[in-house]
Amino acid sequence: MTFPRLRFPFTLERRSLILTMGCVGILALCLRLIPPLLSGTIPFFDPWMALSFIRHGYYWDYLPFYPLFILFVHMVTGLDSVTLIRFLPPIMNSLSIVPMYFLVKSVTGDKRAGIFSSLLWGISEIGATRQSYAVAEGFGLLLMPVVFYLAFTALKCSNFKKRVLCLGVVYAFLGGSHHLCASMTLLPILAILLYVVLRCRGEPWFRRYLVVALVMSVVWLVWAQTPWYRGFIERSVDRYYRAVEMFILGKGIPSEKNIVQLYITVPSGVGGGVSWVDFFALLGSSLITGALAFVRFFKTVRNPIREREMVFLAVWAWAMGIHFFLNVYIDMVLPLWYAILSYRAWVYFVFPLQVMAASTLTSVRKDKYILLLLIPLFLTATIGAARFIEHITANFPPGGL
Repeated sequence: MTFPRLRFPFTLERRSLILTMGCVGILALCLRLIPPLLSGTIPFFDPWMALSFIRHGYYWDYLPFYPLFILFVHMVTGLDSVTLIRFLPPIMNSLSIVPMYFLVKSVTGDKRAGIFSSLLWGISEIGATRQSYAVAEGFGLLLMPVVFYLAFTALKCSNFKKRVLCLGVVYAFLGGSHHLCASMTLLPILAILLYVVLRCRGEPWFRRYLVVALVMSVVWLVWAQTPWYRGFIERSVDRYYRAVEMFILGKGIPSEKNIVQLYITVPSGVGGGVSWVDFFALLGSSLITGALAFVRFFKTVRNPIREREMVFLAVWAWAMGIHFFLNVYIDMVLPLWYAILSYRAWVYFVFPLQVMAASTLTSVRKDKYILLLLIPLFLTATIGAARFIEHITANFPPGGL
C-alpha cells in the first residue's frame, strides 16, 4: 500500500523565512508586553484616555482614527476594556516588523537585509517602548513603513496609478491617527525631493517621485486644516521660534540634570539618574544601529551614483538626525517643554538608521567571525532594551482617570 506524498505549500526557503520572522515577531512581542505585564494594569498615562473614550465617549483633543479603531475592536470582540487596552497595542504593533521587512527588501533587493532590519526594529528600545501601550503614535509607527514601502516601490512598479492611490489612502489614515507621525513621514519625503530635484532630473522615475511627494503633501495639507493639526502646528512653530530667539539673545538656561538623568531615569527628567555604563547598556540597540548605519553611510558617500537607494536613506537619516539633535539641544539648554522633545524625536531618527544598518549586516554576512561577534552584541542590545523598558515603566506609575 502506498501513501500519497505530502506536499507543502511553501518552498524550504519560504518556510525558513516564515520561521525566522516568527521568531523575530515573538521577540518583538515579548519586549512590547513588558509594560502591561509589569504594571499589572494599563501602563503609563496616555492609554487611560482610550479607556475614557470606550466608557464615556470622550477622548480629549486627539485625532479620531485610533480611538475609533480601539472602540471598534472592543465592540467586535466584547473583551473587557482594560484587558483590551493593555494587550491589543503590543500585540498589534509587534506586527510592524512585517512591513519593515518588505520596505527594506524592496530598497536593498535582499531578503536578509529585510530580516536584519525587522530584528533591529523588534529589539529597538525606543520603538518597543512607544509601541507597548495604547497611544496613537505606536499605531502610526505600524503604518509608517507601509507608507514608505508604497512611496519607494511606486517609482518602478508597472501599475503606478493604483500604487499612488493606495499610498494616498494609507497616508490619509496615518494622518488621521497621529499628526507628529504623519509629519515625520512627510519630512524625509520632502528632503529626498530636494535631492531628487538637484541631482536626479534626468532619471526616468523623476516625474513619478514628484507625483508621490505631491500626493502626500496634499493629504497632509488637508489634515492641516483640522483643529488637531492647527494646534500642533502652532505649538511647534512657537516652540522653535522661541528656541531660536533664546539662542540668539543668549537667554538659554542649562538644564540642572545631565542627559543620563533626562532620558534614562524618565523622559521628563523627574527623579535620579543612572551611571554612564548603564546609559550605554540600556541604549545598546540604538548605539549598535547607529554604528552599523555609519559604516553604510560612509560607503554610500564614496560611491553615491551606484548607491542611489542608499543615498535616499542617507538623506532621510540626515533630516531626522537634524530634527533629533535640535530637540536634544532644546531639552538640554532651553527650558521650553518637559524634556521629552528628543525622546519623541528619537524613534524617527532610529527608523532610517535601521534600514542602513541592515544593509551593512547583509554586506558582512559571509564573514563568519564578524557574524559571531554580532551575536553577543544583539543579545546585549536585547537585554538592554528590556531593562530600558522596565526602567521607564517603573518610573511612570499608571495614571487612571
